[in-house]
Amino acid sequence: MDFTVLTELESGDIAWEMSRQLTHEEMLDFVVHLDGFVSDWSFTEAIYEWAREQHKEYLAEKEEYGF
Repeated sequence: MDFTVLTELESGDIAWEMSRQLTHEEMLDFVVHLDGFVSDWSFTEAIYEWAREQHKEYLAEKEEYGF
């Protein structure tokens, strides 16, 4: 028997569960698949810009704390 259930989930809740249950490689694989399913260069570019900003913050923190 098949049936459909309407459920509302917060993106933060999904991210939290994924971060607790998946490896980094599995989470990256999810992002790669999501990007492929969206199939829109503007989405890919938005991911890239977000990651680039995060990398800048990482480098600044790394310098600040002497890593």
